[in-house]
Amino acid sequence: ALRPRILESGDLPAGLRQVTERLTAQAKVKTRFALYGTPWPLPADVEDQLFRIGQEAVTNAIKHARAKRIRVELRYEPDKVSLLAEDDGKGFDPEASVDQWGFGLVSMRERAAQIGAKVIIQSKSGKGTQVRVELPAPAGAPNDVPNQKGKAN
Repeated sequence: ALRPRILESGDLPAGLRQVTERLTAQAKVKTRFALYGTPWPLPADVEDQLFRIGQEAVTNAIKHARAKRIRVELRYEPDKVSLLAEDDGKGFDPEASVDQWGFGLVSMRERAAQIGAKVIIQSKSGKGTQVRVELPAPAGAPNDVPNQKGKAN
């Protein structure tokens, strides 16, 4: 019951694409989703957490940053899987105390920690925000992932 429904019937790339489109449709925000590399299966809990982090980053960009453009990228590389959510919104001070960040950013960090990933948040007032999640490739992941151009939306 805790697994996102989008992931029950599809994979992580399709789920991120769909949730990005759905969240931004009513907000009239220009979005771009890109997939790089060839996706390989990830454990369900890892997909769930990456999906929720991406969903939270897009929601924050719409709700708090008042972004006009949002870019979401999912990369499958030989040594890692990475998720990027970048916006052109109002930005904030990532060095501010955690109390000022709010629950969303804290939950992104906690979700990443649960799956052994790290979150890098870069933001500057008036310059937008970039949330990057990097997950080392799990044991048994293919090491010969071709470097493909992104499939943009």
